Amino acid sequence: TDFAAFVRSTILNPLGMTRSGHSITSLNGQTHAQGWLNLSTPSPFNGVNPYPAGNLRASANDLAKFMIMWTNGGVGANGTRVLSQASVDYALTQQNSTISGFGFFWQRRATESGRWLWGHDGLLQASATCTVLTIDPATREGVAIMVNGKCGDTPALFTAIEDRVYRTMQTL
Repeated sequence: TDFAAFVRSTILNPLGMTRSGHSITSLNGQTHAQGWLNLSTPSPFNGVNPYPAGNLRASANDLAKFMIMWTNGGVGANGTRVLSQASVDYALTQQNSTISGFGFFWQRRATESGRWLWGHDGLLQASATCTVLTIDPATREGVAIMVNGKCGDTPALFTAIEDRVYRTMQTL
């Protein structure tokens, strides 16, 4: 089994992530975000090599299903367990005492208002599409931001948006 097939059978399908895949062809003709090099030129770039280092494409709804699984101790919104609680706890624990803030797959950082989050971002550099996903395991909340743009171009803007959304959720 190759990596994409493994991910599909053990994560995507069990969570009901039907609009996700590791390549444009794996989306079976479904629409997907188109990156742009500038206001008039779509990017011809479709991924990185080797593909397990990136390239997972997901709709906003599918990304929410993935996020819910992480904030729910490894159990999807549909009740399917994809990860053990121990695996979730391990991933959200600092893994290296010499490199601050890194778990397994996740990076820990604070928002402008001091809330500690675990996050992961994805960027198809040449295609200029970026996704940022952060979760707060304590409150079981999460925020996903998907843009046609490079993650690193405006990190303060991403942080400000996340902080505003988390502060707004506290009032609900």
